Amino acid sequence: MANINKKGNLSGALGEIVFVNDGDRKYTRLRPDLVRQSERTKAASKVFGMVSSREKKFRTKLLNRLQMPAIQYLAAQHRGRLQKCITRGRNGAQQEEPQFGSPEALIGFEFNRKLKWHERTNFFPFFKGTANGALKVSLPAIKWGREIKTLPKATSALLTFTAVSVNLNSTDVPLKIVSTLTMEVGRSSENPAQEWTVPADDAPGWLLIIGMVQYSGNGLSEKRSETFSATYLWTGINRI
Repeated sequence: MANINKKGNLSGALGEIVFVNDGDRKYTRLRPDLVRQSERTKAASKVFGMVSSREKKFRTKLLNRLQMPAIQYLAAQHRGRLQKCITRGRNGAQQEEPQFGSPEALIGFEFNRKLKWHERTNFFPFFKGTANGALKVSLPAIKWGREIKTLPKATSALLTFTAVSVNLNSTDVPLKIVSTLTMEVGRSSENPAQEWTVPADDAPGWLLIIGMVQYSGNGLSEKRSETFSATYLWTGINRI
């Protein structure tokens, strides 16, 4: 609908014609065509919306449970990585629906790009499943300056391994901590090699193993975003 403004000029639209007042310029243009989405773009939009919604719930719960700070751009980067976990499944009506089915795409994701896990550590856990559904994690001896690389002004670090169960195919995105292993790593101590057993969990969804190292020391920055490193070390499916 076109209207007359205080200066006596037409503004707005009349049919397919749009009246434009840009300072001293006054002109008309045609109304732009509405964007028509194809079935493919509609489907992509639906998947993006689902991933965004589930990722936000997942990330919020995960950071809260692990007491991990939210780094700038983490949401967008985490959402992009989670998008790669989408596969196609079948629902009850035998129609294809997007599903979170490939957790392997999360492995190696860095929660803090400023302190990357592979640059702060120098060891590789060995993972082996058991017949009863448990997961055995073999860890080497951990020593400061060797397996855990030093950080300026840091004198020790808290190394944490957390097994998390999460179901991203549920709108509520239920998440729980299945098992946790922590160890202090300092200049004058060495943690011996050990085996950590993550018990079987019968909740549907994924089992994720997250490694995190938190540095501490006098004079070290109080901002946790500058003193921690974390990543997904292992991912698998509990039950479909």
